Amino acid sequence: MMVEISGKAEATRGGPVDFTFTPAAARKLQGYMAEKGSNVALRIQIRRSITGTEWAMTLEPRTGEAVTVGGVPVLVDPKTASQLEGLVIDWVQTPKGPGFGVYNRNLQDYPAK
Repeated sequence: MMVEISGKAEATRGGPVDFTFTPAAARKLQGYMAEKGSNVALRIQIRRSITGTEWAMTLEPRTGEAVTVGGVPVLVDPKTASQLEGLVIDWVQTPKGPGFGVYNRNLQDYPAK
């Protein structure tokens, strides 16, 4: 069962951001942020190229442009915000080890809630 922490917020100088973190992902991110100090935010960037989609999630100094999604301060530029619609970010265990997984809840093969 996958439970989501929903977030709908305004992107930096842009429109709404509608994506979610699972509780496991939110806890993991909050733990990383606690280690770095209280003044950080998660920067999410998505870049498309001819070889596919490249994700980047980094911790950066928190600014007034940060929005809170599921208890996690997030920085998102408008171009990336348009690509986050309907996504769920989860903390997953894979054969290669733990990490963040990204799912589209609008797709047919999305894990049941």
